Amino acid sequence: MTPQTLNQKLTAAHIPPDLIDKIEQMTAQSKSNP
Repeated sequence: MTPQTLNQKLTAAHIPPDLIDKIEQMTAQSKSNP
């Protein structure tokens, strides 16, 4: 799943943008730290 697709799903689920930012940071950290 691409981050863009994930972002669209989160937005469709009416998740606050600041929470989406936190999730994006967490996913970015998990990618850099396998």
